[in-house]
Amino acid sequence: VDVLITDKTGTLTAGQPSVTDLVAADGTAEDDLLATAASVESDSEHPLARAVVKAAKEKELTIPDAQDFNSHTGGGVSGTVGGAKIEIGKPAFISERISELPEDLVARSEELQQAAKTVVWIARNGEWIGLLGISDAIKESTPSAVESLHRRGIRLIMATGDNEATAYAVGDELGIDEIHAGLSPEDKLVLVKEIRSEGKIVAMAGDGINDAPALAE
Repeated sequence: VDVLITDKTGTLTAGQPSVTDLVAADGTAEDDLLATAASVESDSEHPLARAVVKAAKEKELTIPDAQDFNSHTGGGVSGTVGGAKIEIGKPAFISERISELPEDLVARSEELQQAAKTVVWIARNGEWIGLLGISDAIKESTPSAVESLHRRGIRLIMATGDNEATAYAVGDELGIDEIHAGLSPEDKLVLVKEIRSEGKIVAMAGDGINDAPALAE
């Protein structure tokens, strides 16, 4: 193997994220924001979804049932809660669906990302209602694994769907050679094909449906 492409969440990190920040829009209570997010995320198996549901349960919030759940691979999830359309996901996913995001809250989102936190945005009926900051610690075994792979002359590439600021915060701490962020499952597949076309022997480390095409290639 010449090159190892690795996912971030649950591969380099522990995959046991926790909600650390609640930022609600004017007119939205933090508990309402968290309960609404948890209602839709209850039907998702993603580690970030489990973190949202866990946070709501720890605050002993009532989590309403959601209908019409839909997972948008590499983007986010959506569903209906109390007759309202709820959409949850990364900034690019949400910004395609709702009105312009407030500058001060975009700045808050960027602050969280610089602190290596993943930001999840929530919209209700096409209106932004808040965001969550979610932290996922690097696995204790990851630094020594990276060092061992580098000693073997293997080039390490991170390929993640997470945002660039969070990806670089984790990748720079670990000394990852090359970082690709904001990738869809198809983008990861293309990356594997491109590096193979250079004549390199490529390995892929990842978990979950977002990595499936790249793992198959």
